[in-house]
Amino acid sequence: TDTIRELSSLRWDPAYLYEPDKDLALGKYYSKHGGFVLEEHLMGFDAAFFGMSGKTAALIDPLQRNSLEVGASELCGDRLGSQRTAACVPITNDAQFEHALVSVPGALSSLCLCSAIGETETVWPEDAFLERCLTFDYSADGFARGEGTSGIFMSVTHKEPSERLAMFCGTSINQDGRSATMTAPHGPSQQECIRASLREANVTPADIRIAELHGTGTALGDPIEVGALRAVMKHRDTPIFKTSAKSNLAHAEANAGMAGLLKCVLMLRHGVTPPNVHFKSLNPHLDLTGYPVYLCDDMCEIGTNSGYAGVSSFGFGGTNARADIWAKAVHGPRKVQPVDFDKLQAVGVRCPTCLGWMDFRSGSMLPSELPEQSAQGRERARCIRDEFDSYNSCSLCYKGSYQFGKPPSEGPLPQARVCIKGTWDGFSNFEEMKFEAGAFHHHVRLGETRMERFYLALEENDELAVFPSHTSGGMDVRVLGPRQFEAGHHFVIDCRDDQIPEGTLIHITAWTESRHLERKVAWKVEPEEGGSTELQAFQHSYQVIGSLTQARMIPMKPVRGVRNVFEYSTRIGLAGQETFQFARDHDWSQGIYPARDLALSGKVPVRGPDHLGAGNFFAVRGQQGERLALRLEVSDAHVTISASCHSSGTVTWHSIEGRRRRRLSVAGTWAEGYVMKQDGKNPDRYTAQVTDATSAVSCHLV
Repeated sequence: TDTIRELSSLRWDPAYLYEPDKDLALGKYYSKHGGFVLEEHLMGFDAAFFGMSGKTAALIDPLQRNSLEVGASELCGDRLGSQRTAACVPITNDAQFEHALVSVPGALSSLCLCSAIGETETVWPEDAFLERCLTFDYSADGFARGEGTSGIFMSVTHKEPSERLAMFCGTSINQDGRSATMTAPHGPSQQECIRASLREANVTPADIRIAELHGTGTALGDPIEVGALRAVMKHRDTPIFKTSAKSNLAHAEANAGMAGLLKCVLMLRHGVTPPNVHFKSLNPHLDLTGYPVYLCDDMCEIGTNSGYAGVSSFGFGGTNARADIWAKAVHGPRKVQPVDFDKLQAVGVRCPTCLGWMDFRSGSMLPSELPEQSAQGRERARCIRDEFDSYNSCSLCYKGSYQFGKPPSEGPLPQARVCIKGTWDGFSNFEEMKFEAGAFHHHVRLGETRMERFYLALEENDELAVFPSHTSGGMDVRVLGPRQFEAGHHFVIDCRDDQIPEGTLIHITAWTESRHLERKVAWKVEPEEGGSTELQAFQHSYQVIGSLTQARMIPMKPVRGVRNVFEYSTRIGLAGQETFQFARDHDWSQGIYPARDLALSGKVPVRGPDHLGAGNFFAVRGQQGERLALRLEVSDAHVTISASCHSSGTVTWHSIEGRRRRRLSVAGTWAEGYVMKQDGKNPDRYTAQVTDATSAVSCHLV
């Protein structure tokens, strides 16, 4: 919706202040359009409702009259009818262009039961303004001014009231400090403001579905804001939708932040994002390369029935404000329907011991395939454990007895061939396991990374797969199947801690327990007389990914005559810096990466192969056009990476072997996380001294 309209002559006579020729408009405005409030709303006022006489009401500023009416609509009605007390927090500030959004964190921090905040803005005849806010557009050169009064009512509740529109998850405000000019935006400060709000909300950047931008439509402000959001939000699997209410309402200045917040509420409650009005051609200064983003030019469905949205607002004096909210869709095709508990078969939670699913009330394990729902409705508790026994773990992990009933069990394993597929041959072929003494057996050689992944399947069919209930599962994780294979759910043989050498023979066993027909998969080192003398015959491949490959996997060239050494050569681009990491056998879950992002120094250790470092890249700087040579060597789990160019020389990174490679951190209610120290004598013991506002606490992890 475009609410921009021509200035009404009821406000003032534009003949003396309007000049359509921009070059001649000295001391005048050359646009007569803006986001003006309708005159009947601006000038009409129900004085009797507020116990005023008409004469008194005429002396009140129109901004104050609008604020009274909007505030009354917030606070009056059933919402306060059941509240015993109300703390209405008056907020005043001087963060030009974002008054209302800056008020939100202060109101939340001082909120005892409920709070109301709002802001009003009107345009006066001496103000200058343009025709439209052309957010994200090539022709953006300034903003149109707007008016409006808006407010929100907030309350603390432990229930879900039917009238609730959304929930605040995180808020933050900060200041640019010293910058180029008073009005120049500062990208790093905007990034820190966004990150602080996400930390308070305890959500990841990838969880944010919608970004409501400040988006004034200026040549300088839009690229800086989009760049700041990109720096925080770029690592995601699904695109983020970006909009700006200023393209609809113009720039309401003091009311702009609140308008954006209310737009976020409406978008989440309808499950769609409206188009950015007047967006026809992308501003070339917006760098969106490799960034999963959609600048809405049409009505877009966000794809979920609930989600998070974030709104940013930046004042020209350097104050930055951010709020993140959550809401569910109550309109449209993704409208959330009430839960019919008679049709709900089971509510599952993770067992803390085996990470499998269990019924949240009875603790009974949920089988790989739930049985068909009976005519009696939802599943009921079918067994009671011994008195005083805990229900915190599932029935498979519980070793006690039952007073009543018995827990469910898995279905019998069909009579079929059990096959295995793993990283020892790049997941290229299934191999049949041998059945002997009531179990299935298979032997593999440990590869150069001392780490292998695999899963099982009946008759080489991924629809009848057997795999762990959690990604990267060990022997203690519950085994599911046969059922449709879930990507990433592999058994992981990790021999790096014990430094078991490459080529060691590993014996893999799979069987079904008689108790509850539980599936079991285990592995162990198979002793060989004289030690292992054979290596894997399969030649693994390695790929490089990063800015130098446009985020594509490009194969590295194996060095002839040397085992597991690979090279790649390219030239440094325009930016003078290239970033990269590696993958094994075209598998994203076998990434090789540095311990922290943009690792320029060889002191940063190498991590992997695993899926935990998708956002961490090695970095090399040099002159544009210089030849850059990369070399990767993997030998007995020791990874050596080198990068060479003329101006920077050669930088070499190494992995750390054994238990010393681990690095753990502890997080809690204190202000920041702490890196735990590894015990010098016992590498499986980690300690940290944590200090909060009241005391010092020692944490130990074994």
